[in-house]
Amino acid sequence: MLKNLSGLGFCPFLLLDIQGAAIVHAKDAEPSQSLDAPTTAISGLVEQVATYAGNQFIGYSRAVCVGNIGDSMSEQNYQLSTKGDSSERGVNDTRDAGGTAPGRCLMYAVFSDIAASPFDAEPAVAGKAIELAEQGLPYELPNLEALLNEWREKDRDVLKREYSGLFEVGSDGPPVPIREDLHRNQPAGVREDIVRFYEFFGYGLEEKFAWSPDHLSIELEFMHFLCFQEVEMTDSDGDALSFQLAQSDFSERHLCNWVSELAERIIEKQPDALYGKLIAALSEFLVKDFEWQASTIESS
Repeated sequence: MLKNLSGLGFCPFLLLDIQGAAIVHAKDAEPSQSLDAPTTAISGLVEQVATYAGNQFIGYSRAVCVGNIGDSMSEQNYQLSTKGDSSERGVNDTRDAGGTAPGRCLMYAVFSDIAASPFDAEPAVAGKAIELAEQGLPYELPNLEALLNEWREKDRDVLKREYSGLFEVGSDGPPVPIREDLHRNQPAGVREDIVRFYEFFGYGLEEKFAWSPDHLSIELEFMHFLCFQEVEMTDSDGDALSFQLAQSDFSERHLCNWVSELAERIIEKQPDALYGKLIAALSEFLVKDFEWQASTIESS
C-alpha cells in the first residue's frame, strides 16, 4: 500500500518503486498521478512510501535501480560478490525486521539528508520533525531530537556557508573531505569495494552522483536502501538475509571505520560548527546500530 506524504520538500533525484522496477524522475511526474500507481507525485516530488506496522518507509533515492531487486540474492552469491566473510551466517530470533528496520531505515534517510550538500536540494526527510520514541529503534539516541531541531531551525544560507567551508572549498581541496576515499587518503580498493556493493544490489547511481559513490550522504542512503529492502523481502517471504548481512558488512567497512574521525576533524577545524555535532551524533548512531546488528548475526 502506498501512502501520500505532503510537505517533504523537493528532491531532484531519480526514484525507484518499492519493487525495484519502475523509474520516474521528479520533474517528469504528473501532478494528477494516482496514489494507486507505483509512485506518488507530491508538489513536484516523487515519493515511494510503504506502510509497515504503522511506520512509513520513504523510498526516495539518488540512484536508478537496474534489474529486479532480489535476483540471485542468496547469502552465498552475496559473499562471493562482495568478498565478505566466507563462513555461513544467519540472523537470530532477536531480529524483528518489521519492528526495527522501519525506524532504522528512516534514521539512515535522515542522516543522508544532513550529510548531503544543502546546495543540491531541500531535505526530503530530515526537514520533518521526528519522534524518535515512536520509531521502534533497538537503542536510544539521547539529545538527537534537539540537535535535529537545531539543524532545521538554522538559517539555510548559514548552513550552506558552513557546509561549503568545511567540505567543498579549499585551495588544496576541502578542509575536511566528506568522501570516504579522500578522507582515508585514497587507499587501494575502497571505491571498488563500494561499487561492488552497489552493483550487486542494483543500486546504480544517477549520472550526476556517479563520480562520488563514496560520498557520506550516498553511503548512508545505500544503508537506507538496504533497510528498506530488508522489510520488503521479509514482508513478501523473500530472502532478506543478504540485505541484513550487507548492512553489517557495509557499515563496518565503509562507515564505522571513518565517520568518528570525520567528526573529530570537523570539531578541530571549527569547534562551534553545527556539522561537528551532527556528524558526532551520526557516529554515535552508526556505532550503536552496528553493535546491535552484530548481536543479531551468528556464524554456523
